[in-house]
This record gives sequence, C-alpha cells and structure tokens, in this order.
Amino acid sequence: MRIPLLSLPFAFLLWYFSFSTEIFSFWFRISISTFFLFIFSFVSGSKRFKPRMVDTFYGLVSGLLLYLLFFSGYRLLSSSSSFLSNVTSVYYLGSGTPGLTIFILLLFPISVGEEFYWRGTIQKELETIVGPYSVLAASSIYSFIHVFTLNLPLMFVAFVGGIVWGYLYRMTSNLYTSFLSHVIFNELIFVIFPFTR
Repeated sequence: MRIPLLSLPFAFLLWYFSFSTEIFSFWFRISISTFFLFIFSFVSGSKRFKPRMVDTFYGLVSGLLLYLLFFSGYRLLSSSSSFLSNVTSVYYLGSGTPGLTIFILLLFPISVGEEFYWRGTIQKELETIVGPYSVLAASSIYSFIHVFTLNLPLMFVAFVGGIVWGYLYRMTSNLYTSFLSHVIFNELIFVIFPFTR
C-alpha cells in the first residue's frame, strides 16, 4: 500500500479525537486534527493551489448551491425529531466558541487542511488506483470517517460534499476551487446562516 493511504488510520484517530473526546473545545480539536493533515499533505507532494477567475466562480457558486441544497433538505425534514436532534448535536459540539474564532478557523486550518488531505492527497492517490472512481472512493472514506459521531445526516452531508469538492478538484486540478467551495459552505452553515441557533 502506498504511503498516502497508510495515513488513513491516523486520520481516523484524529477524527476520533475531534468528535469523541472532550479535551479542549471542539473547534480547537478539529483545528489540531486538520492542521496535522495539512502538514502531512504539504510535505508529501506538490499541490496546485492557484486562484483563477473561472475557479473562483465555480467555487463560489458550488459552495452556495450546496448550502441551499442542504438548507432545503433541513426545512423538509425538520419536523422529524430524530433528524432535528442529529442536526442540533452538530451545532452543540461547537457551542461556546465565538463566531469570529470559528470563522477564522474554518479558513485555516480546517477547510484548507481537509482539501489538501482528502482531495489533494487521498483522492489524488486513489486516482492512480481506481481512475475515475477516485471521487466516489475518496468521498466514501471521507463520509465513513465521521462514523464516530453516530450521526447519519452528518455522514450524508460529508459524502455529498465530498462528491462535489472531489469533482471540482478532478475537473480543475486546482485545490483552490474545492477549498473555496468548501469554505463558503462551511462559513454559511456554521457562522453566517446556521440552521439552528
């Protein structure tokens, strides 16, 4: 097995640390985890991260559309108490952290770290093994790593988001595009227009 894929057990441990422990605050734990993934990805090979006008457009539009898709789903399913409980539990994880702090951490290291690792390292490596199925394979692993949350809606959001960001990366070969989409989505859903207050 190749070195990037050998890092997956470590990523699972980091997600366990982030979602299943109570050391520090959640946003600090997930920032530590994604920072480690970013460093690993950064030193493991070159990554193309180049702002371009067309990629900015793709990133902004896809991030906004992804948010609107899940907001529509939330409104549709919010009458279900179990669904609402799962959504609320995600926001509860990060309660007590100032919005500005969350906003900054979502820019770096969280969104950057996730894109450099999941798309720029894992998906890129899977591309050499399964070719066009790399987007699906990487997104499935990215979704499954959230199993520690026992939160099916969150795993579904991770899977669909992974498909979108993986496709953007495959289409543009530029991590800037998937990063921008990811960070727009994150900022909208966690800071600017969260589903629950």
